[in-house]
Amino acid sequence: MKRQYNSYKMFDYVVRLLHGAESRRLPMQEISSGPALVDQLRAEFTTLEAGSRVPTMRDVASRHEVSVFAVQRAFELLKEEGLIQSFVGRGSFVTGGDIAESRILGQARAARVLIVSHSTPSLRGYKIAHSLQTELLQAGCRAVTVSYSDAIELRDVLGDGRYDVCVLQPRRSILPVEVLAMLKSKAKHMIVEGRELERLDVDVFVRN
Repeated sequence: MKRQYNSYKMFDYVVRLLHGAESRRLPMQEISSGPALVDQLRAEFTTLEAGSRVPTMRDVASRHEVSVFAVQRAFELLKEEGLIQSFVGRGSFVTGGDIAESRILGQARAARVLIVSHSTPSLRGYKIAHSLQTELLQAGCRAVTVSYSDAIELRDVLGDGRYDVCVLQPRRSILPVEVLAMLKSKAKHMIVEGRELERLDVDVFVRN
C-alpha cells in the first residue's frame, strides 16, 4: 500500500512506542530535523545480508556527526527489534530484517490507538488520519478516529476509554491545555502532528 503524507512516519512511531520506547522519549530535534538516527540505521542495515557485520559505533557517530551515546541508544533499539546482535569483542551483526519486522508488528497487534482531530476542515489532515487508521487496522491494531470541536463534548464521547497510543491532529495554531491533558490521561503515549509547540510534554512530535 502506498502511504500518503506523514502517515508512514506516524505509523512507524506508533509501533515503536508500542514496542517499548516509552522509557526513551525521542528528542524533539531528531524528529524536527529529519529522519531519526535509528530510522537511518534501520534503513541501512536492512539492506545487508544476515550475518553481515555493521560499522562500529564510533564509525557511525563520525559519519552521521552525532555523539557515540546517540549511536549506542539507536543500536539498543535495533537490538530490541531483533535487527542486530552485539557480541563483546566482536562487534554487531545483522540478524535479518524479517525477524525484526515480525517482532515489531507483533507488539502492535490488538493495541488500542486513538486518532483525534480538530473539526477544522483540512483535506490533507483527513487523508493523513484515514491513511494512518488504515495502516493500523492492517497491522492488527484497534484504531478509533474522533473529530471534535469542543473539549467538553470530546470528553463525553471518550468516556472512560483507555488507549495505548493517542495521535493528535490539532489542525490549528491553538491547542487547548485541557484537551492535551485529557488525552494524556487516557493514553500511555502521545504523538502530536503539526507545528512545534514549546514545552509540549509528549512522546513524539511529528512536523508537517
